[in-house]
Amino acid sequence: MKKGLFKLFLTSILAMSIVLSGCAGLNDLEERSVETVDRATITGTSSLYATSFTKSATLTSNTTAGNYTVYATSEKKVTIPSINAVTINSESVDRKINLGGGGSAGKYRCIGFTTGGAATVTVNADGASGRYLALCNSSGSQLDKKETSSSMSTFTFSISSAGTYYLMSTGSAISIYYIKCAAGSSSGSSSSDSGSSGSSSSGSSSSGSSSSSSVSKITLYKSSSTVGTYSSVKSALAAVGSSGSYTIVIPKGTYNENYINYNGSASITIRGDSSSYSDTVIKGHGTNMKTEKGRELMELMGSCNIVLKNLTLESDYTRAKYGTSDVQAEVLGFDSTGTLAAYNCAFKGHQDTMRTTGKTWFYKCYVEGDVDFIWMESSGIVALYEECTISSVYDSSASSHDAYVMAPRATKASTMGKGVVLLKCTLKSASGNSTYLFRNPWGSNSNYYNQGAVVDCTFSGSGWVSSAAKSAAMGTSDQQYIGWKMDSSVASKFSSKMSSIGTLSSSNKSAEYANRNVILNRRVNTSGKFSADSSSWDVDSLGNNNGFFGSSSSSSSGSSSSGSSSSGSSSSSSGSSSSGSSSGSSSSGSSSSVSLSLNDKPVGYASVSKPSSTVTVSNRSDFINYAKKGGYIIYVSGMIDLSDGYMPSSAGGSTSKLDSLVKSNTSSKYSSYSSFVTAYAKGCSTSTDDKSSSSPSSSLGKLLWACNSAYGNIIKVNIASNTWIIGKNSSSGLKGGSLNISSVSNVVLRNLTIQDAYDPFPHHEKNDGYNAQWDGIVIQGSSSNIWIDHCTLRDTMGLSYVKTGGSTSEKWQTFDGLCDMKGSVKNIVVSWCKFENHDKTMLIGSSDSDGSNSTRTVTLHHNYFYNCGQRLPMVRNTKLHLFNNYYHASSPSYTQQAAVAVRAGALVVSENNTFTSGIKYSFKTQSGSTGTLYSSGDSDSSSGGSQVSKSSSKPFSVSYSYSLESASSSKSSVSSNAGAKYSF
Repeated sequence: MKKGLFKLFLTSILAMSIVLSGCAGLNDLEERSVETVDRATITGTSSLYATSFTKSATLTSNTTAGNYTVYATSEKKVTIPSINAVTINSESVDRKINLGGGGSAGKYRCIGFTTGGAATVTVNADGASGRYLALCNSSGSQLDKKETSSSMSTFTFSISSAGTYYLMSTGSAISIYYIKCAAGSSSGSSSSDSGSSGSSSSGSSSSGSSSSSSVSKITLYKSSSTVGTYSSVKSALAAVGSSGSYTIVIPKGTYNENYINYNGSASITIRGDSSSYSDTVIKGHGTNMKTEKGRELMELMGSCNIVLKNLTLESDYTRAKYGTSDVQAEVLGFDSTGTLAAYNCAFKGHQDTMRTTGKTWFYKCYVEGDVDFIWMESSGIVALYEECTISSVYDSSASSHDAYVMAPRATKASTMGKGVVLLKCTLKSASGNSTYLFRNPWGSNSNYYNQGAVVDCTFSGSGWVSSAAKSAAMGTSDQQYIGWKMDSSVASKFSSKMSSIGTLSSSNKSAEYANRNVILNRRVNTSGKFSADSSSWDVDSLGNNNGFFGSSSSSSSGSSSSGSSSSGSSSSSSGSSSSGSSSGSSSSGSSSSVSLSLNDKPVGYASVSKPSSTVTVSNRSDFINYAKKGGYIIYVSGMIDLSDGYMPSSAGGSTSKLDSLVKSNTSSKYSSYSSFVTAYAKGCSTSTDDKSSSSPSSSLGKLLWACNSAYGNIIKVNIASNTWIIGKNSSSGLKGGSLNISSVSNVVLRNLTIQDAYDPFPHHEKNDGYNAQWDGIVIQGSSSNIWIDHCTLRDTMGLSYVKTGGSTSEKWQTFDGLCDMKGSVKNIVVSWCKFENHDKTMLIGSSDSDGSNSTRTVTLHHNYFYNCGQRLPMVRNTKLHLFNNYYHASSPSYTQQAAVAVRAGALVVSENNTFTSGIKYSFKTQSGSTGTLYSSGDSDSSSGGSQVSKSSSKPFSVSYSYSLESASSSKSSVSSNAGAKYSF
């Protein structure tokens, strides 16, 4: 039937429906649970446009158009409002289907359809931020949901089997413009009929296609499932969602494309399907050469995390072709707040070949250009070029033949990253060029610092200018920390180097520039001190997972991982399932894709059930209010400061607030935080014991405890029973607070970054220095059935020291535990979490007399302990099942003492865990009696091994089903998947 006749027929049906609905009783309409008009099962591809319905109509009964039924009643109406026309797949759509409020599957305010098998559903919809479009099955169970925005967006749902399904809002109104159901695929739609609006943010130029008609199609994978095949890199990248893990595999060939771009939060691997970067070439330039985001061949924005491998990006924008004026035409613009890693890639351009922000790592790559061809934007942190070949090229059309390798800048701040670092690179100067290592093209701009270093590099070509720099850096005058720097071996090659170029001391070189981890994960301040960065990037694991260090990852599936603190691997199971092999059995199994759901169940001792109400919070007061109520799933949006700004300014708070707290709790004897803590430390000695808040031994001990108590009243948040706290995405979390889970049950924390449980008032204990009071999470009392899953727990500030008694330096320890458990707690599971950059990480049992191993039961599995000092955990009087955890340290800020401390009454079953050489002891004894340890399948490369004798039999029988990975397999899956990296 032609579309015009069909619409006329449908209009008549709608009119009849509206008239007939007035004759039916309201109760009849409300109870109706099946459609009144039959629809066909979708076996191919079926689309529904809002234009199939009469503009401005109000539907009060079930109405079918083709393969879809809109469910409505006289009370739960669906309207078809008029809108300004948008174009979808060349169709002009001037109306939308407004579902109103929340729907009910097969009853009202939903759209139903039936598939004959697996399918991909694409929907164009809008709704205010915080609203969700849900896909439900025939029983009304929610299978997936997508957060909408006020502008029309495209969403994709995957269906794995035949059945009837419904699209609806989970609460407030959502409108739908277009639906397409493509049977036969469960992974996503191809670009040929994606339902996009037809408008592109990437510019007016088309993407172009491969220059060779024989080149195979480019394949896009989401996790390990095929999304579609494409003729251009640009169209494949355009099909990547706003989040999730994707891999684009590009066959051999040359792809002529312009302004390939992405703006989102996905983790994306883009790789050539060959071991040689010269086999896969992407060649072109931007579409708007006058704008910073538009002139690049490839531009990456948002918060995405990127891996590039085995390919070439080459600019064809040359002076000879487009004019002799010097223009910026980067082949790569990385403007994401995420991370980028590139291996075995070539980047070929002229002026400004590379522009980066955030953290980037280029390993064994080739880079060429002539003017400022490696530069960094003002929001840059660090760009490491390791074992790369970097060449200046001669351009006969250039107005000058001075070549500058680096021109990095960063916004002026008290602390900053290490800028552009060339480590163990080979640098070449083309004949005819005068090549400089450094240049500051911004003059004496007080807003910026320049930051660059050259370490252990070799040089070839005669064009290197002996001054090494064209101009002095904007930076500090110390020549070691902020500015231009090189090690002594490089300095020896530049006989007339500028006096403002620093030569790294041997101690700074070995401590801060010796390897990729310290370069990428440590910062420097203007007073000449280095400290750990607030976000640690485990590039060793990323390299291992993506074959950077020799193993192949050239399979056709999307098995690579872009691995970062804001993304997950696409290849390993999250472990958040109630199913598993029989207790204690080993199963290597194949890994499945990581996808978190509210229907996940913990593996281990805990048992949890979903609360009935949901709420989204983005501020401290709302979070505290709903956390203490109970009965809520609390979605956390963004990073919430639970300290209310009371942390010191050095920790991201307001010193003036802390000054006011000190003044009010010391009866105005001290007017500032700084003056009080200085006086407190001066009054302490190594024998001072202020452990007791009621009877401290120091003269200022009571005042300190008064300040500490007042501060605790601000940061401590009580969590009620039946409370689930879920991070909406990888940037969601809680900082500066202490979550108190005390004598409650059914509490779940998932996909949250929990950081900086800062104690500005640590007390001194005899012969034990300063001790902090507050934990990131404390589980105590009679709490039971607690699940902490896929969270990142860390502190972002390094250690500092004070002069105790004005003479002896002792650690000013401002952090206690990340997650401590004590009292008669039981049935606790901590899974797939990342613990990083912390000292006293996890305590289970506060003393030798605390708790009983007959009742306290804890499961720790698939957790990643990275650069943590001790207590991983320290355990007493507990049945602890420890399996498939990964312990690793690489240049930690805290001295690594041990992993697991097995103390009084501890019964530990340890299976298939991995301890690397950076760990001092895998299992450690301490004062008092030692518990019982059973170890099986552990991979122990710790420097000291186990201090604890191992039992030949299990001290208890594990009472639940679980599936073991091998230690080597779990090392990879845990390093890629652990932590808060996902979206709900």
